[in-house]
Amino acid sequence: ISIIIGIMLDKQIKLKDRMNRLVKLYKTILDFTENMIIVYSDGKIESMNRAFKRFIGDMNIDDINICSLMDLSMDRYLPCSIDEIIYRIERDGTVILFMKSRESGYTEEFEVIKHDIHEDGKKRYIIEFKNISEIFEEKSELQKEVFTDYLTGLLNRKAFDGALLKAIQSVKRDGAKRSLIMLDIDYFKDINDRFGHDTGDKALKFLAEILSDTINRREHIFRWGGEEFMILLDTDVESAIEIAEQLRERIEDASLHNPDIPTFTCSFGVIEIDENSTVLNILSRVDKALYRAKRAGRNRVVRGD
Repeated sequence: ISIIIGIMLDKQIKLKDRMNRLVKLYKTILDFTENMIIVYSDGKIESMNRAFKRFIGDMNIDDINICSLMDLSMDRYLPCSIDEIIYRIERDGTVILFMKSRESGYTEEFEVIKHDIHEDGKKRYIIEFKNISEIFEEKSELQKEVFTDYLTGLLNRKAFDGALLKAIQSVKRDGAKRSLIMLDIDYFKDINDRFGHDTGDKALKFLAEILSDTINRREHIFRWGGEEFMILLDTDVESAIEIAEQLRERIEDASLHNPDIPTFTCSFGVIEIDENSTVLNILSRVDKALYRAKRAGRNRVVRGD
C-alpha cells in the first residue's frame, strides 16, 4: 500500500509540476500577444496579459471595473460587466466594445472573443480584446463619404432617410417629441441665372454654415437636394417654429453683409412628427407647409397640419 501511495504521490507531483510549467509557458505566450487578454472565472479576473495591463494603467486587478473602461458616449447599450459580455457573445457570436485607454486617453474599438476552458471541474474563460480601430476608422470614412453632401459638407438625403426612420420609431416607442423643418432659398434659380452657378454654390455653402452655427447638433441638418434643406429636432413644434424664425432672420441679415453673394431669404415649413406618422406622410406634410410659405410671399415660417 505504501508503494502504491508513493507512486500516486509521485505522479501527482510530476503532473502538478508539468501543469505549472505549462501555465508559465501559456502566460509567457499571452504576454507576447498583441491583443489584450484576461482570464476570468467565478466572477473574478484571475489574470491578465501585459497588453491589458498597459491599457488599464495603474488600476489594480481587484479594482477593475469594465464599465469604467468603456466610452459610454459611443453607445449607451454597451455590456457593462464580464458576465454580460460572455452572455452577449454566446447570444450574438461576437461583441464590439468602445473602450478608453488609461495609457493614451483615446477611445479604441475592440472585437471581444471568448474561449472556454474546463479544468479540474472549474470553468474558466479567456476573454480576448482584438483592436479593430483601424478597420472602424476606414469604415467610418467610407460611411462619411456615402452619407455626406460633397458641396456643403452636411449630411445628405440618404442619411436623412435613416435619421427620419429613427425619429419615427422613437416617437412611437417612447413618446419622444420630434419636429421637422424644411427650408429652401427663395428665388434660387434667379441667383444662378443672374450671377452664375459658382455664386449659387457659394450661397448654398454659406447657408450650410449658418445652419451648422445655429443648430447645436450638426447631425440633425441635411441637404435634401438642390436648394432644399431638412432639420430634424428633438423638440415639439412650438420650439421648432421659434428656431425656424431665428434662422430666417439670421439668414437674411447674414447674407446682407456678405459681399461674395447676393442677399437672399429662405422660406420654412415646420411640422411635428406624431405616433401616426409615416415617412410619406411626413414628407407630404412638411412639403405642403413649405409650399404655403412660398405662396404667402416667401421669407416666412409656416406650421404644417
